[in-house]
Order: sequence, then structure tokens, then C-alpha cells
Amino acid sequence: MMAGLSYTDVMKGVRKFQPKEGRGRIKELGSIRVIDDTYNAGFESVMSAMTNLSEINIEKKTAFIGEMGEIEGYEEMLYFKLIKRASELKNIDFIFVGKSFGRFEKSRNVKVVQTREEALRMISELKEGAVLFKASRGQKFEEFVKHLEKEKMKSAV
Repeated sequence: MMAGLSYTDVMKGVRKFQPKEGRGRIKELGSIRVIDDTYNAGFESVMSAMTNLSEINIEKKTAFIGEMGEIEGYEEMLYFKLIKRASELKNIDFIFVGKSFGRFEKSRNVKVVQTREEALRMISELKEGAVLFKASRGQKFEEFVKHLEKEKMKSAV
């Protein structure tokens, strides 16, 4: 017992923990589990989020990955590494959103869309599974989460 807390008290607190909006919060929208990680996207955190999604025990997995900020001069190398890693994670359908991804090779599980409108259309088509939204704060991917929430509310009525 440290700091006057029992193991049971600590575990109760851990189970109740909810991250803040955009920082890995998980939302259940009917048959879709949304992972809202829209607040920030450093290279290592994107790689980690991709790997974590691959380990979730859900059959259908989709990741919407947006552009990162504060990587001037390293864009091509870092985006190449993201696309390469995504193509290795065959159990996830990746949608990379933004013009910076346009020049990279696509694969069976990797698509690139250059406009928000294309991404919103794809989000509207989601029916089930786990969906990760991850991008730099400036990309405003929280709007994608809200769009999916609205779509699911419409289909529930």
C-alpha cells in the first residue's frame, strides 16, 4: 500500500479513467468503436496508434490518418515510413487523408484521399468495427468524429 491507497482502490480508479476528448477516448456508436485520437500526431504516436489498433481483437478495423505538423523537411521520409508500416498491418484498412500522401504507393489495405469531402464520404459508409482517427490538431479530425456520430444517430432513428 503506497500513499495510503489499497490495490483495490487504485484498480477502481484505473477502470474509471476516461481520457479527454481527442486524446485516445473510446466511444461506442452502435456497432462501431471509435478511437478519437485527434488532438495530436507526432510520428511516434501515429506509429504507436497504428500498432495498438492492429492488436485490438475486432475483425474489421479502419484508420483515418492525417497529416502531421512540425515536421518541415522530414515529410517525405516520415510519410513514407507511415505508409510502409500501414501496408505491413494487413488487418487494418488505412485511409491517409491529405495532399502530402498523394505521391505514395497504395496497396490492398492502404488508400489515399486528398480531400476532406472524400474522407467524409468514406466515413459515412462505415458500418462496423473499430475506427481510429489520428492527425495533427490543425487537421481538425474531430470534425470527422462528429460526422460519424451524426451519421450513426441518423441511422438509429
